[in-house]
Amino acid sequence: MKNNIAFIHILLGLMHCLTPIAYTQNHPQPKKILILSSNTGGGHRASALALQAAFAQSLPPTCEIQIVDFWVDLAQGQFVHMPKQYAFLAKHPWLWKLSYEVTRTRAGHFALKSYLNAFAHHSIRRAFEKIQPELIVSVHPLVNDISQRVLRKMYQKRPQDKPHYVTVVTDLGSAHPAWFHPEVDKTYVPSGRVFQDALQAGVAPEKIIQLGLPIRKAFWSVGMEQKAAKEHLGLDPHKALVLLIGGGDGVGNLSNTAKAIAAQLAGTPQATQTQLAVICGNNLTLRHRLQQHAWPLATTIHGFTHNLDEWMSAADILATKAGPGTIAESLIRGLPLLLTSFLPGQEKYNVDYVLQHGLGVFADRPQNIAQITSQWLQQPQQLQKMSERAREIARPRAALDIAQHILQAL
Repeated sequence: MKNNIAFIHILLGLMHCLTPIAYTQNHPQPKKILILSSNTGGGHRASALALQAAFAQSLPPTCEIQIVDFWVDLAQGQFVHMPKQYAFLAKHPWLWKLSYEVTRTRAGHFALKSYLNAFAHHSIRRAFEKIQPELIVSVHPLVNDISQRVLRKMYQKRPQDKPHYVTVVTDLGSAHPAWFHPEVDKTYVPSGRVFQDALQAGVAPEKIIQLGLPIRKAFWSVGMEQKAAKEHLGLDPHKALVLLIGGGDGVGNLSNTAKAIAAQLAGTPQATQTQLAVICGNNLTLRHRLQQHAWPLATTIHGFTHNLDEWMSAADILATKAGPGTIAESLIRGLPLLLTSFLPGQEKYNVDYVLQHGLGVFADRPQNIAQITSQWLQQPQQLQKMSERAREIARPRAALDIAQHILQAL
């Protein structure tokens, strides 16, 4: 009997020792992950940081998870100006729309890919050879075709050594064709519409995974209770908060919109029951100008903030441009959305997404925005309905789900 017990203990000990070895062999963990992003709009960077945090939560500290600006850090040369060129186009929407629509055509898309390959191929190859990543994650549409061309050339004699490559689409309502490449191992999409875009672009359905849009770590969990968030931010906990956001660059007609809302509410019973907060992003000129304004309503003006999750927890209504990341984050906090502007091209479809799901409305004239805000504040039941709908379709764990799915696919 004692011999049998001893044998069982030995067997269990061997199983305990061998199990981690077998698991490691069947599920190899990458030692170096390269996330391809760019500072062409805040959304790409935010998604890259979210995925970096999600991978770090699932992998040992020995794994290196590196975010690079594809154009500035890898392509270099003439491409280091890409972030500034994007900012210029964002301030001239008609130019952005022209470039977006032209590159959506077959001829325009071919010309774009050929141009990038002709002038950035060798720089990208040198960078990949130096970094030697085992997993590459793209969160930018323009990097996928050229990356696949470079990797195909690098590993044509040893394809088994080619790093695993996935694309995480960070557009919500629809996506530019450049996001999609049939040779990518997996393409992660945030919505059904983008799933269809991927199919139309020639991506095999088994390679398309719909898990949501990766958003910042602060939004992965339930935020502060609303009253506590208002007190924490120095606001009146008994007043409704209308939050205005102009994106990282403070674009859109933010100044006139804020003034119109304050003027609309001033002199009404709502004036004593409502407060306004304006987030100007990196637009220091706008921030200074609004701080000098004589507000007829309790109003606070802020620049770029790292605690947007707290502001969204405190808010009752969010007025913002139609950026995909901001929309996804607002859904998690259950905020009724008043979309005030969009960048022609992909952001137009974000407006469609919000309208089709009953999450809010679009109005681009300051006076109309002010009137809708006033009406909403008088209709708490309507606000509650939009808030519940937002939370129903929110995906707070998207970054974690995507990271875990990628690691399992390895």
